[in-house]
Amino acid sequence: MLLTLTACEDPSNVGLGLIGEQGGDAEVETVTPSTFESTPAEDLTGLTLRVLAGTVNDPLLATISALGYLDIGSRSTTISDPITEASLRLVPDYLYGDTTATLTLTLREMPEEWDAAGRNADTTLVAGAELAQVTFAATDTLVEVPLPQSWIEANDAFLRDTTYLAEVHGFQLDVSGSNAVVGFDSGTSR
Repeated sequence: MLLTLTACEDPSNVGLGLIGEQGGDAEVETVTPSTFESTPAEDLTGLTLRVLAGTVNDPLLATISALGYLDIGSRSTTISDPITEASLRLVPDYLYGDTTATLTLTLREMPEEWDAAGRNADTTLVAGAELAQVTFAATDTLVEVPLPQSWIEANDAFLRDTTYLAEVHGFQLDVSGSNAVVGFDSGTSR
């Protein structure tokens, strides 16, 4: 069977009923293009440097995923005694997604020097071995990650000196386990 649709109306009368039977002359208005001027945007972050990590499946915005990278700063004094215990203390200051979530933070060390300046948001850095995992609630105000004894012993001399930045290249923060992205304040994390 063959189905054919046809119409038999003169196309010249299309739209005549929209403005009535009255005719009229078309009006032409010329608009001069304007230029856009660049103005600085207001900083809404409070100049907080934030490290985001986690994954959210948002039905309106799609899946948002972030791996965080945190480098450590220098110290002004040296430590003479061997270091027997060390932990990374992260201060969450932002949460997007499930506020009732229980999250798992996997900490990996960065094997080589990296620079965040000038990198795009979709840049992928290669992380090294897994150092530790901790579980925390999305509403926690402090996430403490104990560093393994093997890492402390391998980095003891560098951690006690003021020049350890040349040897310790920071960490990758990978948050998983629920539908949330957490922001850690890098200025108050230690």
